[in-house]
Order: sequence, then C-alpha cells, then structure tokens
Amino acid sequence: MQSKNKDFVFSIALTVFGIYVLYEGFGIYQYAANPPFNIKIFVISPAFLPIILGTILILLSVLMFFESLRGEGNSLKKQRKDFAEWIKTIPGNPDIRKMTIGSAFMGIYVFFMMANLPFWIATLIFLFCMFIFLRVGKVWKIALIDLGTVGAIVLLFQVIFQTSLP
Repeated sequence: MQSKNKDFVFSIALTVFGIYVLYEGFGIYQYAANPPFNIKIFVISPAFLPIILGTILILLSVLMFFESLRGEGNSLKKQRKDFAEWIKTIPGNPDIRKMTIGSAFMGIYVFFMMANLPFWIATLIFLFCMFIFLRVGKVWKIALIDLGTVGAIVLLFQVIFQTSLP
C-alpha cells in the first residue's frame, strides 16, 4: 500500500477515533456537572482536555484526508479501488495475521483474564503466551523473563510504592 493510500485509510480511522474521543469527552462533562462534583465551568472540567484533543484530532485527520486526495491521479474513486485491492491481500499477509492474533491475546488479557484472575497470574499467562507466539526465545528463557518481569512489577508497585495493582 502506497503512502497516500495509507494516509487515506488512516485519516478515516483517526476521524472516527476523534469523534469517539469527543463523544466520551461530552459524557465526562455531563458526569462531572452533576452531583457530587457540580463542575459546570467547562475550562476547569475534566472533560476540557479530551474535548479539545478530540476536536484537534478530527480537524487534523480531515486535513490529512484531503491531503491524501491531492496530487496527480489521486481521487476518492482511486483510493477506494486501491483500498479494496489491499483488503484482498490481508488473508495472506503474515504481518496482519500476527497483529490480529496479538490483538486478540491483548483483548483476552484485558477483558477476561484481568477481570477474573489476580494481576500476577493473568500477566504471567499473557506474557508467556505472547512471547511463545512471537517466538522470542526458548521456553525456559521466556519463563524466566516472565517471572522476573512480573516479580519486579509486584515488588516495585505493591511492596515499595504500596499501591494496589488491578
């Protein structure tokens, strides 16, 4: 996929994300404006930054969208055709397959394992599975790295800083 095509697709994704950030920002504002907080002044509301950032993201991604259409031979029709051709290459692309499986591992870790298991067990399982999937090294090295990493996190945050982990 050429740079202009990537900019075209990415600008659409960023616009959608910017709309989501803006929507959530207004939700934060409504939540903060009600009791017990009663923060009705926008500039001191916790929603100020998300709304500003969402607006900036939308504006810049729209600029990026139109910039991707500039130039000789670039049109919306051509971009859609190139994008459709790129979509057809996805099933055979090993990088996209790795990214999708890695994202699925992260989703399982965040939404299922963290909700049902203690932090250290969920993190050990997640890191071990992710490192095995990425073929980082031998199994015994991966296990040592996992134990060392999770042990260091627990020691640093729970013992030294005395904070709770999720």
